[in-house]
Amino acid sequence: MMDNFFASLGQGFNAYLASRSRMGEIQKLNAKTDTELSAMGLKREDIPRHVYRDIFYM
Repeated sequence: MMDNFFASLGQGFNAYLASRSRMGEIQKLNAKTDTELSAMGLKREDIPRHVYRDIFYM
């Protein structure tokens, strides 16, 4: 029973770390100019889709 508790706790922590990492990537991309984003093939409104592209198909 304790094993399940710690496994669940670990999964939640891993999700938290992944979320923090993605938020950092979003912040870095938002700090770029529209010209820099365009050179990367992105528009500002595409940033979340780009960052979460491996999880969601949009």
